[in-house]
Amino acid sequence: MEYEGISVALMERLDERFIPTVCAFANTDGGTVYLGVSGMWEVNGVRDPEQTGQEALSLIREKIIPDISGLVRYEVLDETENGGKIVMAVRIPRGASTPYYLKGSGMNPEGVFLRHDIYTVPAGRAEILRLIEESSQGSWETTRCMDQNMTFDDLRKRLKTISLGISRDELTMLRIMRNDGTYSNLGLLMSDKCPVLIKAALYRGKSKSFIDKKVQFSGSLFQQLDQVNEFINENDPDGKRFPVEAVKEALANACTHRDYSFSGNTLINVFSDRLEIISYGGLAEGMSKDDIMMGISVQRNPNLTAMFRRFSLADSHGTGIARISESYDGYTAKPLFDITDNVFRYTLPDISESPVSASAPAAKIEPEFSMSLQEQKVMDIFRDKQYIVRSDVERTLSLSQTASIELIKKMSMKGLIKKIGSGKNTVYGKSR
Repeated sequence: MEYEGISVALMERLDERFIPTVCAFANTDGGTVYLGVSGMWEVNGVRDPEQTGQEALSLIREKIIPDISGLVRYEVLDETENGGKIVMAVRIPRGASTPYYLKGSGMNPEGVFLRHDIYTVPAGRAEILRLIEESSQGSWETTRCMDQNMTFDDLRKRLKTISLGISRDELTMLRIMRNDGTYSNLGLLMSDKCPVLIKAALYRGKSKSFIDKKVQFSGSLFQQLDQVNEFINENDPDGKRFPVEAVKEALANACTHRDYSFSGNTLINVFSDRLEIISYGGLAEGMSKDDIMMGISVQRNPNLTAMFRRFSLADSHGTGIARISESYDGYTAKPLFDITDNVFRYTLPDISESPVSASAPAAKIEPEFSMSLQEQKVMDIFRDKQYIVRSDVERTLSLSQTASIELIKKMSMKGLIKKIGSGKNTVYGKSR
């Protein structure tokens, strides 16, 4: 004979209390639901124990996320001890992937339950965060996200360009979905409503005294990067102010090495003499500024970095800072890297006004036939058109908006194509 307690619940049948109670036991210390009894062990019995047991498992499988049904067991108690009536015991262990929550309610107080004494009660936000932390075995990006209501329309389009989709197996392989079927925090960054935003500002002059424009970007992290590149492109259409490679590497580093446990925004500031990119998260533990200047890198978000590499948004291992510095070879102006405990700031000087250094190597003249395969494909578009637009490059080469902008800038700097018009009326023609 058992009585109601922190690990015992008595129910006459499978009613509306059953699923929240199972959820509470899985989130607390496990427990047993006895079916066919009520009150002070008043036995009413269960008519068909096998059917009731299968129905219980089916309800658990359908209603609770992550699925814990495989760990739940049911058994029939000795009838002789209960007046010949059938009593069932449904045994629920403490789960390893807490918090468990109701499928229709989500990971919030309406969907997560705990067991307190004889009561099944909603969990508060702090308790939910504690349960997430207890079950987390990795970094922030691999931890289960509290918001499981995600869509991936933008990611679906991007993955299609590299022959991938968004099936459960594929999302698990990309670490967007965890093995238990829930979305990770990396999934949150890749989702259509990524809450971690990038903000940009255009200032008049060298200080923040006068601001001409402020923009807040939205969408997935990749969508926001596309919008950032458009914003920078509006103020540097030919890549003559800020080296294309430096901008690409600084943006990639700011996103992939950022500490996303901070809730602040990534900031882009464009001044008359420089571009600043500011992200949260100083150096990884054990690293120094000298270490990163030498090309030593410790990845804070390795799965996010892998996503960037899949879409050619990050090229190399631990060479981002070096590439940024090398892009200023031959100029007196040099990039700056300011690091505090919690913030990393990249400052890219405007090279259009920077004197060429006396030790600068002679300009390399690219022969007409020295074109990459991508550049050749772009030039092939001109066989059918006198002028092209950025979307022609995206479609023909299956590139993202960001990658297309970078390729066009490089081709402009090499003198292969020339820009005509501005803003939405921008087109490109052959230079030769």
